[in-house]
Amino acid sequence: MQPFEREDEGAYGRIPSERLRAFTKALWNALVPASGACASVQGELIRANDRLQGEYYREGMGNYYEPGTNANGGPQSTYACAPRALLVFVLDTLVENRGGGLDDDDVAFFQTTRLAVESDYRTRLRINELVYQEEIDGRELTDAEKTELERLESAEGRIPWEDVLKRAERCIANWCIANPKLVDRQGNAIEERGVADVSHIFEPPPPPPKCSRCAGRGWLPPPDRSSFPTMCSCT
Repeated sequence: MQPFEREDEGAYGRIPSERLRAFTKALWNALVPASGACASVQGELIRANDRLQGEYYREGMGNYYEPGTNANGGPQSTYACAPRALLVFVLDTLVENRGGGLDDDDVAFFQTTRLAVESDYRTRLRINELVYQEEIDGRELTDAEKTELERLESAEGRIPWEDVLKRAERCIANWCIANPKLVDRQGNAIEERGVADVSHIFEPPPPPPKCSRCAGRGWLPPPDRSSFPTMCSCT
């Protein structure tokens, strides 16, 4: 199957190509259970990016940037939150590039994003803390805090969410094309919902055999010159 190109992602604010959406949906239907995580890397990539897209477009990544606390009352780990753990899984898998389905530019993009995960998260937490300072403490920001907020909001190294999620959808599809045999996170061959190889999803079904009566024309010739053709029962 022909890999997906950058044009399939859809420009900013636009949906991906019909071909990419149909392919992703076919993989989802084949691999993703009604609830819970997938056993296969292929299925979990599809599920994870869908969850992250939902978090971005419906929640504005509010759950992703939720601070939370650990069992000891300290700040929650970057990887303890489900959306952040899903993002790290997607990025690490695409950067590893098993099967070589991604080009160097895509791998470099995801490497850069992966390196920004921790700093982006901490920066966003501090921005939220400053933005809601008045509600929390009942006071306005000091000049120093206003300066800090401006610096943080314009800082480089933030995650460009729409770019990441659109590119990930295309690259996940290409990763699955390069790795049609299902594997778990340890690289072992497995089955997911009775499927061990998704190659059949990449290939269009063979055309049906031609009808023996009409040879695929859809109509039958008249028995004599005074009669008219008739529709074949296969149509």
